[in-house]
Amino acid sequence: MRISSTAVLLSETSSAELLRHPARRLGIWTLWLALLVFGLMILGGYVRLSGSGLSIPEWPIINGSLLPPLTEADWQAVYRTYHIVIEGVDPSQHYEGPAVGIIPMERFQVMFWIEYAHRFLAALVGIVFLALFLQVLRIASLRHRYGLRFTWLAVLLLVQAVLGGIVVKSDLKPEMVTAHLGMASLFLGLLIWTGLQMYDARQVRHTTSAYRWAVVALSATTLQILLGGLVAANYAGHFMNTFPTMGGYWIPPGLWSSDFQPAILNVFHNKVLVQFLHRWWAWGVFAAVTALVWVSWRAPGVSVRGRLLLRSVFSVLVLQLLLGIATLLLQVPIALGLMHQAVGFLLFAILVAITYELRYASVALPRAQ
Repeated sequence: MRISSTAVLLSETSSAELLRHPARRLGIWTLWLALLVFGLMILGGYVRLSGSGLSIPEWPIINGSLLPPLTEADWQAVYRTYHIVIEGVDPSQHYEGPAVGIIPMERFQVMFWIEYAHRFLAALVGIVFLALFLQVLRIASLRHRYGLRFTWLAVLLLVQAVLGGIVVKSDLKPEMVTAHLGMASLFLGLLIWTGLQMYDARQVRHTTSAYRWAVVALSATTLQILLGGLVAANYAGHFMNTFPTMGGYWIPPGLWSSDFQPAILNVFHNKVLVQFLHRWWAWGVFAAVTALVWVSWRAPGVSVRGRLLLRSVFSVLVLQLLLGIATLLLQVPIALGLMHQAVGFLLFAILVAITYELRYASVALPRAQ
C-alpha cells in the first residue's frame, strides 16, 4: 500500500475521532503494517538479486545465537560455516580467491548484513502483528468481528516463517522461493483488505459487474507475480535478452524438455518456459486491468477513493511493462530488477484496494458517545 494512500486516510479524520473508534485506529495500524510487509517484500527481492539468499545457511539460529557476529572470532565462524555448507570448501585450508570458490570476507559481510536485515524486518513484522492481534482479542467488539480474520492472518504468518526456513534449507529451490513469494503476497493483500475494512467499518456489500472485473484483474496480476518469482528464482531473465522475440523466436525451442523428470518440473525449472509464460501473460494482465478501468469508470457508485485508485492503476501498469522490457534487455541490473519487483507489488496492492472499493458501499460510521 502506498505511503500516500495511508497519509490520505490519516488526514481524513482527526486523532480525537480515531481514539473514539478503536476499529478505525487499529485499521490505520494494520495499513501501516501492510506498508512494512511491502518493504519486507522489496528487501526480499534485493536479497535474491544480490545473491545473498544463502549467506546465512542456518535458520533461525546463527552459530548458536539470534544476534549477528559481534567479534572477529564470530565472523570467522559464520564465514567458515557458509563456505563449508554452501561452497563445499573450508576457507581455513585455502588462500582467499575466486579460483577455489572462496569469496573475500568484505563481500561476505555485505551479503550477510543484507540477509540479516531481511530476517530482522521479518521479525519486526511478526512483533507488530502480534501487538495488533492482542488488541483485537482484548476488545470484545473487535474480537467478535475480526478475531477469526486475524487468526487466519496469524496462521499465514506462521506458515510464511516456516516457508522462509524451508527456502534456506532447500538451497533456494524455485518452487519454494515462489511459494514464499506467493504467501507474502496473500498476507499483504489480506492486511490491506482488513485494514481498509476496519477503517471504514463497511459491511454493506455492493457487488457490481465492475467488482467481477476487479477479481479477474487481481487474479491475473497475482499469477504474474508468481511467474515473475519463477523467472527470478531460475535467473531466467539473464538469457534470451531480446524483445519482442526470444532470441529471434516467437515460440522458442526448448519450451518443454525431457531433461526434467518428472515432466511437471518444466513448470518450475525450465528457464525457457518460465520466461515465455511471464512475457506473454504480461499482456493478459494488461488486457484485464485495461478492461477493469474501462468498465469501472462507467459504473455508478464508485467512491472518490476508488476513482483515484483507478486513475493511478493504469499508469502503474504501463510503467511496470516498460520496466519489465528494460530489465530484460539490460540483463537484469540490480536497481532495475528491484524497481520492476517493487512496481509489481504496488500494482498488486492498488488492485486489492480497488477490488475492496468495488465490493463494499460507503456507509456513515455511527457517532461515538
